[in-house]
Amino acid sequence: MDPAFDLRNLDKLPSYIRKRAKLLLQVDLQNPKPSNRFSDFAILGTLGKSGDIDTGRTHQEYLLPVYWRLLEPRLIPTAADLDAETPRCGFLLKAAALSIIGVQEASRNFSNSNPHEPFRLLWDRIWPWMRFIHSHYSSMPDSCRAFSEERLLFTFLNFACFVHGNGTATFLRTPGITHMVFRAWAIMIRLPDSEKDHGDMVSISLLLSIYDEFTKTQLDEALAGCGGTLEAVARLVASQVDQTQRQLERRARARHLSSLLEHSLSMLGAAAAPVAAFVRLREFPHILGRRVPAKLLVKVLTGLEPLYNELDSSNETLAAGVELSFYATINILTEMITANRVHLYSALESGFITALAALCQGQSNHDIHPMPRFIKGILQPCTLFSRFAGPLQLAVAAADSLVKTPEFRASKFIDDWDVFVEMAIINGNAFSAPMYKSGRQAACDNLACGAIKPKAKFMTCSGCAAQLYCGEACQRADWKQGHRSACKDHKRYRNHLAKTFTSREIHDIRAVMKAHSEGPFKGMFTMSFITEGPRRIPSVLSCDFAEWTSVDKGTREYGPRIMSLMPEDKEGLDEALTPPGPGGVYTWADLKRRAHASEGRLALHIVRFIFGSGGKQQVVVLPFRASSSFVRDEGHRIWKEVVKKEGAPHGHAVAMQFAERWTKVELPRDHKVVYS
Repeated sequence: MDPAFDLRNLDKLPSYIRKRAKLLLQVDLQNPKPSNRFSDFAILGTLGKSGDIDTGRTHQEYLLPVYWRLLEPRLIPTAADLDAETPRCGFLLKAAALSIIGVQEASRNFSNSNPHEPFRLLWDRIWPWMRFIHSHYSSMPDSCRAFSEERLLFTFLNFACFVHGNGTATFLRTPGITHMVFRAWAIMIRLPDSEKDHGDMVSISLLLSIYDEFTKTQLDEALAGCGGTLEAVARLVASQVDQTQRQLERRARARHLSSLLEHSLSMLGAAAAPVAAFVRLREFPHILGRRVPAKLLVKVLTGLEPLYNELDSSNETLAAGVELSFYATINILTEMITANRVHLYSALESGFITALAALCQGQSNHDIHPMPRFIKGILQPCTLFSRFAGPLQLAVAAADSLVKTPEFRASKFIDDWDVFVEMAIINGNAFSAPMYKSGRQAACDNLACGAIKPKAKFMTCSGCAAQLYCGEACQRADWKQGHRSACKDHKRYRNHLAKTFTSREIHDIRAVMKAHSEGPFKGMFTMSFITEGPRRIPSVLSCDFAEWTSVDKGTREYGPRIMSLMPEDKEGLDEALTPPGPGGVYTWADLKRRAHASEGRLALHIVRFIFGSGGKQQVVVLPFRASSSFVRDEGHRIWKEVVKKEGAPHGHAVAMQFAERWTKVELPRDHKVVYS
């Protein structure tokens, strides 16, 4: 047996403790007598918690032989014993709880990096006892309770972190542990500030931060530990954010740091991991958005600013807490905005951009920074939506002095920020154009008709709600031409887009594309109608807003990266459509058929942009419709003349000659183009 469990160690204890310990050893645990009152031994649980703490913990170390015997797994009672409330059951459970408390106090005398073997051996005894106590605590009679649920849970989790150290992530896969961790988190959040032990907060933060994904079992346990529903999880996150914000407010008034603030920041930072794990349940971000006001998150960012820009590396706990809470706050807001853009609108009204700019005045040397992903995944793509055209431009203007400072300009994300500002201006201008204000124009999806007029004058296919027709005659004609078999695919694609975007946002993407089709890249947009003929004039246009480019920096002409793809270029098209890929764009085969049959009046444009917390590539395929085949016919005529002159069907010289000739072409006054 390990020397730590030698009964002779009891002789090192003061007499009043040694006497109680030896009396406890004499108790017949199988059949304790009425005279064996647990209250006679409860004093052992206070050692290390009061008075001379270091001495108390040393005394607990000498008591390990007692705890080793009390924690014998064969003594664990049954559920039937609990129901019967036998004296034996009550004494055993109280003695086990006392032992768990004592072992944890003794372990504090040792380094986490090198826990001694006795504690590893004790872990094998403590775990089955704690599993039984935790699973039955709510139904446990008072006669069996020696300590509160929170004291036992926090003590046990502290000890678990000590014993498992670097192997904690593996240990968390043990069935039952995840429920304890999230139950402890819920209890800690609900405790009054005056009752929160900072050491317990550190352990819970450490454990929470590991849960960036769940197994099925862990998910079930985490939900149960939080209260049983995603609504309960969201309430906990909201409470965590609110508590941190209140601590930051107190710090601003008192102008001094408290250890409670440090650990509150750490707990908020740690919450980012389970939030990311719960977000994999599609409904959670929507529930989170109902529980956590965007205005509150902006207040947290505002409160973090004086701490973040003046981080003292000597205070590692505070530095880590501030950085992680910044990350967590942005991450929570990102998930909420991904689910519903109304939260960005609310944040902008609360001074979000100014708070971000102020927060990033001294961050260039920090290791963790959420800004690049937030800018590229939220701010940049949201410039495609009309609702934010004015608010984003106003917010950027309000933060103008902050984003021009040398500190902000030195940040690693400054290029992404500058692109966002350009996109906010250029894309935003699309929504002030007369055509946007006059209402959406559309084209009849009967290719034989193709009439272009206000969308309100069309009827909608009752099957897919995607195709538009002048009337029943046009619908019947298109039905016969192929929509009969493609209708379900158009409905699937419409529903696929609706999972992420509203119909208004898809309309806004069309408006932005229409504005760019009349800008610096007008020639490429127009020539995409030349659907047949030489391979050097492809018919599919890929417009990537995640790759913003400059046409002429001198005149500030910018736009999405435009690529012309040949219809035969399967590899290039597959890449442009991924994700979700041609198989996910359910209408792709039908759209290619329609483009081929349109005689130069329909071109396919692929719109690509990053959106959301995961940096997911979004793909929207828009048919570009023309009122006539003038572009195709004129393009073929010019191409034939250039080829004849150059004496070759392709090559750089041919392409340059064609481009030069095409710039001189004037489109007929009645030539119209729309995105349908």
